[in-house]
Amino acid sequence: MVERPRGAGARAQPLAIDAGRHGPGLGDTVARECVFESAQPNGTKLRAILYDRISEDPDGERENIEIRLAESRDYCDAQGWVVVAEYSDNDISASKFSRKPRDGYEALLAAVKAGAGDVIVTTEMERLYRRLEELLELIKLAERTPLRQIVCTDGSGYSLSTSQGIHAAIGAVNNAMLESAKISDRMKRKKAAKAGNGWWWGGHRPFGYQLVEQEGRTATGKKFIYYELEIDPAEAELVREGVKRVLAGETANAIAHDWTRRGIRGARGGALDNTQVTRTLTSPHLAGLRTHRGKLVRGNWPAIIEDREEWEMLRAALQRTPRMPRPRSYVLLGLLYCFCGTRMRGHGRKGKREYECRALDGGCGRTRRKADPIEDAVRDAVLTALADPEFRAALAGELRARLGTDASVRELVARRDQDRARLVLLRDRLADGTIEPEDFTHAKSRISERLEGVERALAARSSPDATLLAQLPKEYEALQAAWAKWNLDRRQAVLRLALNRVTVQPIRRGRQVFDARAELKPDWRV
Repeated sequence: MVERPRGAGARAQPLAIDAGRHGPGLGDTVARECVFESAQPNGTKLRAILYDRISEDPDGERENIEIRLAESRDYCDAQGWVVVAEYSDNDISASKFSRKPRDGYEALLAAVKAGAGDVIVTTEMERLYRRLEELLELIKLAERTPLRQIVCTDGSGYSLSTSQGIHAAIGAVNNAMLESAKISDRMKRKKAAKAGNGWWWGGHRPFGYQLVEQEGRTATGKKFIYYELEIDPAEAELVREGVKRVLAGETANAIAHDWTRRGIRGARGGALDNTQVTRTLTSPHLAGLRTHRGKLVRGNWPAIIEDREEWEMLRAALQRTPRMPRPRSYVLLGLLYCFCGTRMRGHGRKGKREYECRALDGGCGRTRRKADPIEDAVRDAVLTALADPEFRAALAGELRARLGTDASVRELVARRDQDRARLVLLRDRLADGTIEPEDFTHAKSRISERLEGVERALAARSSPDATLLAQLPKEYEALQAAWAKWNLDRRQAVLRLALNRVTVQPIRRGRQVFDARAELKPDWRV
């Protein structure tokens, strides 16, 4: 510890305080801590503990905090007090709206509990407190420690040993709390205005964009710095790739695995899992939007997904819960059924892949088939069908018929949300007794029926089938080449595009050669 000369010839000596006996904070590294002991053992001079804080110091240069502490030292020298400790917090607010811990303040409390000082000196009361509960804690400490007063360098002081002084200190903190609330309200209004005007809301950059620093000037000519979002070409291409893959039937999990394998990282440098991929691709900023008071408003940055309808379809597809088990190495999971009506499961036996009907699932437990021959046969049949122009035309017509409405995804989402809100309101009215149970049942039935229809239409509209069919090659050889490149998610999506299910038929005893025509019964979509 560097020794500094103090008033009236006092010189600084290290003050040893047992942190274990007198509370946490002392002995640890804090934001700013310098501890001294009075050279006057008879205690004729008041022992001063200095504390100061600044709310904003993004560069961490501490120049302002050092100036404030120097002002407090000079004040103590003029009063003839001995500085026994200095504490500070840099770039931290003291208001109730702050979530950062004040390490320097915690060390100050530990010193007070240890009986290290008689007076706390700060430049302004707001530097020490903006929370009434913290002042009350210090008032209680003053009842059992040598601490007697809080003094500001402007000459104002608050005695903690008299009711008048405590009343004045509480009044000063109340004023500081009111100022904090005004500042908070002002900032909220400013952010609300920015949101309403579509400005970027700040924080970490979103995936697909870079933050570009800009310089502006106020009406009075004062210069300020702000940030704009500009599209990052590499990440934007990944976003478009992800959109295309989701709308073609791939899952967020498959995309996350692929991106991790390729070394692609999130905006903050971390690996991307399926939750982060879903959150990234459904984020409004990709469509040039932001949320303001529960509504989507246009942002002032360029959209990566320029088609709003496409983004709505993407959100609906990713928010839909998958009903079938995710394929691992069995592409027919969820499509292959035993003749007894039970869905067959994949099972590895002595290194061989098989599909089996399990008694535990309610099946007959007697059907077991090698996976490779069945998968190859189903693949060839589906690719042959998709290469047939008549089959493709019939399938496209079936997909159009399934939509059942000309409403856009955006309109369907709005209808769904409105009906869900009506159901919540209806339940609240029943709970409040403002609606009779019979009326509740009747209204709930009508809304639920309408909601089911909207959700069916939304599921059909956001289904990847139509997009996938348009993306598929039309020639059999091209389909074969594409199949070799597809992952399991894409392969299963193609099979589901053409098939409802495939049923495994019983075979005659003694048959050794697999016969796809005799053993497999496909149920085609058209």
